[in-house]
Amino acid sequence: MHQFKLCRGIRFTTNDGRILTIERRTITNLYQLVDEQGAIESVSRHVLLDRWRKHEWVLDPSSIPKQSDIIYNVTPRDLASYTQDQQQIARDRFEFIKPFIESRKTTNAQIKDHCAKTTTRGISTPSLRSVQRWLARYRCSRDMTALIPCQPRRRPTVRQEFETILEESINETFLKPERPPKKDVIDEIIRKIEAFNETVSEGRRIILPSRSTLFRRLRDLCAFAADSKRFGSDEARRRNRHAIQIIKTQQILERVELDHTKVDLIVIDPKTNVILGRPWLTVVIDHHSRMVLGYYLSFDAPNAYSVLHALVHAVLPKTYLRTRYPDIKNEWPAMGLPITIVVDNGMELHGSRIQEFCVETSSSLQFCPRVTPWFKPIVERFNRSLNTGLIHTLPGTTFGSAKERGKYASEERACIDIETLEHLFVRWVVDEYHVRPHRTLRASPLEVWNRSMKRDGVALPASPADLQLLLGASVKRRVHHYGIEMDTVHYNSHELQDLYRRLSRYGASNHRYPVVELRYYDLIGFIDVYDPDNKTYLRVPARDIEYAEALTRATHKLLTKVTQQQFGERWRSSDRLEVKNKAQEQVKEAQQRKKANTRAARAAANVARSSGHSSDRISQTKPIALDMTTMTTDDVFDSFEPIAAPPSHSINAQGTHHAH
Repeated sequence: MHQFKLCRGIRFTTNDGRILTIERRTITNLYQLVDEQGAIESVSRHVLLDRWRKHEWVLDPSSIPKQSDIIYNVTPRDLASYTQDQQQIARDRFEFIKPFIESRKTTNAQIKDHCAKTTTRGISTPSLRSVQRWLARYRCSRDMTALIPCQPRRRPTVRQEFETILEESINETFLKPERPPKKDVIDEIIRKIEAFNETVSEGRRIILPSRSTLFRRLRDLCAFAADSKRFGSDEARRRNRHAIQIIKTQQILERVELDHTKVDLIVIDPKTNVILGRPWLTVVIDHHSRMVLGYYLSFDAPNAYSVLHALVHAVLPKTYLRTRYPDIKNEWPAMGLPITIVVDNGMELHGSRIQEFCVETSSSLQFCPRVTPWFKPIVERFNRSLNTGLIHTLPGTTFGSAKERGKYASEERACIDIETLEHLFVRWVVDEYHVRPHRTLRASPLEVWNRSMKRDGVALPASPADLQLLLGASVKRRVHHYGIEMDTVHYNSHELQDLYRRLSRYGASNHRYPVVELRYYDLIGFIDVYDPDNKTYLRVPARDIEYAEALTRATHKLLTKVTQQQFGERWRSSDRLEVKNKAQEQVKEAQQRKKANTRAARAAANVARSSGHSSDRISQTKPIALDMTTMTTDDVFDSFEPIAAPPSHSINAQGTHHAH
């Protein structure tokens, strides 16, 4: 290894990029160092060596007296990294020059005399120049590796024409989005070389390289640049990423990760057994304990409402668990306001409602770079555990990909509604995932949460109603004697009329219809109006509660559009209620027709079996939706038919691919 002494001219590079050079040592034993700007810094020997030991100041090897100009950015190799023959040569040379190392002056006569003596001991006699060169190398660095014989690598001569052909072939054939194989590129290179040799004289012809040489040249290409051209920048970033550091947290709720995933399961309607598709699941998980804090399950695509609903569920305590799901054995103690919320770059996460939630809860929102799911690995790994541990074992699953799905008939075997799926999800999270020992934590998430809960505690909002208000969007509307109109729905109450009289008591024209701030929600049955005098919100129901009760805003807008098409622009509330009732009647009629078709299919199947004919072409009976009010989760699992493993070689063209 290289050695140095604290002397004049030794240079250090600081963490902030400055270069300090030792200028002199004062009479008080302080070392004066000068930077590029001429500023002088005096430190003691102890402080200087301490900063060097902590890598705050890095030594510049080129500043060592009589040192070569090589700057080592990493630790240089030692003697043990060389071959045994090279190590032995270095030791023999060291023993040969050992008598002259410490002497200040060595004459040629002394070296010649020493060479003559060593000949009698069986050591080959080196030349005078070789001994002088060995002494110079070792005295410069005091490193035995300097005595290793230098064997410069022979670099083959490469003609410029070959490099031009190689570069053109790589750009035109290899670096394409179609991603041709390497053998096609090599064939193109050989073809161009042969075409070039036919057009020039014999002295200018290019020697045809071997295929292994060309494969090696393709392998030596910059991996990130080549993958960017062939697979795109996102895939290249994923393929060439490096895990240098890990994220560490000291307490629960210090870092919370949120993500959406499309569940690999086909869900049916519990009343009509109509296939509704695959729902979306929004999950909030704690990084420190791996506890699931909250979730939101619906058929709506990820939006601000689903994010806020999952965050509110994560903050509030789950005291309803035993009442709603009496078969669940363990508690779900996860709750509290998060410190940092880590999300991806979805459009729904950049809205004002999410920013307002973070401001109200004093949480910071951290966005991951685009298409980089490994920046929130905990929630991504949980989604995989959920699929392999629960979703892919249920009837109607679509598995992770079409290849994995094979010939499994997901639509025909679907028999789970969204309420049953939610029950199974909560039961799996609370009774299996939370109590199972985690490989990284060396304990279960529930144990880590309880241990950190006793030590640090959690923060909760003063009023749960404050969180419920954050689920709504804030707008301003005018108050009239008939109430407030919002999306063609009228809201009114005695409390709202009292607020209207108080705000318009002056009788001025600009106060006749005062403007109030309100919150509206996904359900149109009510709104919350802010009372500026009492500093509270008033819950105002819809006037036509028969129509608006338990109706979502998306369905309401669809019904309004259909009503306008049937009754024109001058439609009435009774017309819209009529459209809603007709839609419900059509659903009931469709259910009855489905039951009749099912009975007919069963009868045809019985006739076919009794007559000995194959019933493969007879449609299967409808899946039965499970009623969780009369069945426990154990009964649900017992009622499911076993799922046959899909063949690995078969691919279902109708399968859906699950992607983040």
